[in-house]
Amino acid sequence: MLRVQRVKPAVEAPATWVHPPEGGGARWAARLRVERTALCTFVISGLVSAGCLVAPSAAYGSGRSSSPAVVVSVSATPSVLPPGDGNVTVTGKVQNASSCELKLLSSQSFPVVYSDSPKSCRDGNFSAHVTIGANPSPVRRSVSFDLVARNTTSSSTAAFRLTLAAKLPQVLVHSVQAAPSFLPPSGGQVSVTATVEHATSCQLELLSSQSFPVVFSHNARNCAGGSYSGRVVIGANPSPISRTVSLDLVARNTTSSSTSAFHLTLAAPPPPTTTTTTTVPTPTTTPTTVPLEITTKGLPNGSVGVRYFFPLHARGGSPPYAWLVNNGRVPSGLRLTAKGVVTGTPTVAGDFTVPVEVIDTVGDIQISNLDLVVAGGAAPTATTTTTMTPPPTTTTTAPAQETGISVSMSLTAPDGASSTSLSDTYTATASATCDYSDGSSGMCDLPAGTVSWEILGGDDGGNFMYPSTPATDCNEQVGAATATSSCDVTWSTYGDQSLGATYTSSPSAQLEGQIVAPQSLAVQIAAPVDLGATYAYDTYGNTGPAGIGDCGMAAAADWIETTFGTFPSSQEIVSDYWAAEDDYNSGEDAGLTATELFDYWQSNGIGGTSLTGADPISSSDVESELSDGYVLLSSATLPAGYPLGDGQGGGHFWIIVGYSSYGPMIVSWGQEVQISWADFDSWTTGVWALGASQD
Repeated sequence: MLRVQRVKPAVEAPATWVHPPEGGGARWAARLRVERTALCTFVISGLVSAGCLVAPSAAYGSGRSSSPAVVVSVSATPSVLPPGDGNVTVTGKVQNASSCELKLLSSQSFPVVYSDSPKSCRDGNFSAHVTIGANPSPVRRSVSFDLVARNTTSSSTAAFRLTLAAKLPQVLVHSVQAAPSFLPPSGGQVSVTATVEHATSCQLELLSSQSFPVVFSHNARNCAGGSYSGRVVIGANPSPISRTVSLDLVARNTTSSSTSAFHLTLAAPPPPTTTTTTTVPTPTTTPTTVPLEITTKGLPNGSVGVRYFFPLHARGGSPPYAWLVNNGRVPSGLRLTAKGVVTGTPTVAGDFTVPVEVIDTVGDIQISNLDLVVAGGAAPTATTTTTMTPPPTTTTTAPAQETGISVSMSLTAPDGASSTSLSDTYTATASATCDYSDGSSGMCDLPAGTVSWEILGGDDGGNFMYPSTPATDCNEQVGAATATSSCDVTWSTYGDQSLGATYTSSPSAQLEGQIVAPQSLAVQIAAPVDLGATYAYDTYGNTGPAGIGDCGMAAAADWIETTFGTFPSSQEIVSDYWAAEDDYNSGEDAGLTATELFDYWQSNGIGGTSLTGADPISSSDVESELSDGYVLLSSATLPAGYPLGDGQGGGHFWIIVGYSSYGPMIVSWGQEVQISWADFDSWTTGVWALGASQD
């Protein structure tokens, strides 16, 4: 006998015809896995050949439905991660569930590692680990998961979100200085100061080991304020030649680092004196030591805007000497080097007294106040150097020996830091300054080396960054008193950019290693209204009827690719367009409105996704939505002649993926371009934040 008991479904759903098995038996019960409440139960006794028409959300059993699975709670610790990679612990509380698993709701451009295999949670508890890779973009990113709990008749989900902080801007070391950079043979203490940008910590690293003590703190220090200071203590020189100690200042944040090298010179000790002993009983004469004395009695006059270079001189004591300013300052634009050279370009006219101090290797000190007159006037058209040759003396000295060398770099743009051209020629200049054993310093030949170039990527002023790209075609061998290298750069887009050039000397025993001098230049490329007509835009194959695609469908495909990391095919997107035209425009190539695009996307799906929502966004909220990691879809009315699309102007769709201080970064027909905020505000007719699920 067949007995069927029916319960009317609360919500109509497609039915499934379920047959009992062939053969006989005292009782037979069938159950179907479901995701809603029980809609129909039945019991079959005896031999039967009939079936039962049931809804797919029904539970089949012995007349009693099981309790539905429920996710009570789910949490992730931590839920907010730094830009670098990190580990997250996920815990959940469930009821009436036999298995639980994690489901990633959207693909990402960075690694998201977790187990998607179901695991038992019959005891009501679930735990798992998720590893998130480093954020490659300068905007905050969200990673959404579902915790799915199941039993044999039902399932339940609860979503949770992890936030990955934005990648920090590239760290820059603008300058690093060591004072004094020249030390006597007995060694001494050096103060190191630096100016950095976008760094959270700084530390010193010794580039090569030495046979004498080099003492400094290896711990990283906070330099988030843009400045660093530290100390290095150098021990006595044990060798008969001068030694160079090279260190790196390393500045870091959580996603990048930058280094800048500097060099300290430890003077050679004086040659040992020879004592002769004789048995002749003559009176012993004690050699007379000449006291330390500053022989320079005054400074030659200078002029505002004219380069000034004058070495100070001393005698007696135990050379070599170290010079510094004693309780005062030199006129603005000038400085006193440790070798005793007053150099620079005066910027203020007047009568000045410069207090100088000299110290020899045994610690004797002499102080002198030197008068300096700086006359007013504009800078001459050519660079001049003011020098004075000290009066001749009867003392004969050996020629001054080179004791140290330093290299400086500069970068220039042909039109300054601002330009409207994506292609330009930039120039790097490297020059060397040598220190000598008599305490003087000056320009000298640059050691043979290489200037290497790198396009560092951009956007110091906003949220859109580009990967650094070595410009290997520009690398150039150099070596001269002043060496220059040029590089033709083609930027990938408009906006804030940064260019770098680095001089690296060839390995040399004389230099005791290598000299590295980096320099960077910030460049602003302002986009014109007309970007030009040279781009090959992606129209998704134009494989549909009449060979025509649609900018709305193309924008939807770009949004899907950017959001989910999947790549709809050209045939699929163009076919979806003509199917939508059949629905709304009787198959004519009339183009889709935003309402028609969203309605078709929600009802039929596009590129394997279904639209779940389209929220209008005001223009004032665009930056905050982009900063939260959302990709926005926008409609616009373009002016005639604008190169996107067919160049005829009119209605258009594109997506917005980022922004800088100049304007938003858009993707149209698969091509990234940047427009100004003024053009965006003028052309935009609508902006939406979209939600979608993958089919």
